[in-house]
Amino acid sequence: MSKETFIKEIAPYALKIQKEFKILPSVIIAQACLEMDMGQAF
Repeated sequence: MSKETFIKEIAPYALKIQKEFKILPSVIIAQACLEMDMGQAF
């Protein structure tokens, strides 16, 4: 899965989390990318 596809898939969830926990979606997406080892895979 490409980075772009991954981000598009998790973006709606990041927005939902933002509303509930007041965490920026960019931070949520960045953390998810780190946990998926995106830095090493791409």
